[in-house]
Amino acid sequence: MENLENRLKAIESRNTRVEADKAWESSWFRRGLLTLFTYLAISLYLSAIRIDRPWLNAIVPAFGFMISTLTMPFFKKRWLRQRESGRPLKTLKFRRHLVQEILAGRKTSTWRLFDDKDLQMGDQISLLDWETKETFATASISSLREKKLGEIAEADYDGHEKFASPTEMMTHYREYYGDRVTAETPVKIIGFKILEFKKSL
Repeated sequence: MENLENRLKAIESRNTRVEADKAWESSWFRRGLLTLFTYLAISLYLSAIRIDRPWLNAIVPAFGFMISTLTMPFFKKRWLRQRESGRPLKTLKFRRHLVQEILAGRKTSTWRLFDDKDLQMGDQISLLDWETKETFATASISSLREKKLGEIAEADYDGHEKFASPTEMMTHYREYYGDRVTAETPVKIIGFKILEFKKSL
C-alpha cells in the first residue's frame, strides 16, 4: 500500500512538473526573452562584421523569430492530429446493457481501475460491445480525474450507473478485478463525449 501511495505521489509530482513546463514554454515572458536575446546576438554579430546600423538591421530577424514562436503551436497541433490519425484508437469495453445506456445518451461516464491503457484527457477511443467485441461508437475523453474507490461520492455518479451501497460497488468491481480491489484502490473517473455512433438502438 505504501508503495502504491509513493507511485501516486510520483505521478502527481510529474504531472505538476509537466504542466509547469507547458506553461513556461507558451508564456509571453519566455517568448519576449528569446526575442530579446536573438536581437542582441544578431546586433552584436552585425556590429562585429561592420554592417551599417546593426541595431536597426537586427530588428527584422528578431521580429521574424517572434512570429515563428506564435505560429509553431498551430503547426504542432496539425502535425499531432495527423500523427494520431495513423494510430489505432485505445478501446473501452462495455457490457450489453451499458451499451444501450450509452446509445440512449444516459451513460456518459465510466470508472476504470488498474488502467493499463494510460487513458488521458483528449484521447480518442473506440467503445466496444463486450460480448461481440464490435465497435459501437467512437468518443473522446472530455474529463478525467482520479480518486480512491472508497472516496466515491454522489457527485461522481453523474453520467454513471448507480450502486445501492458501497458494498455492492465493491462486490461489482471484485467480479472484474478480483480480491485486489479495496477501498484504497485508485479509480479513474472518465467522462466521454460521443464523436460517432457505429450502430443505433
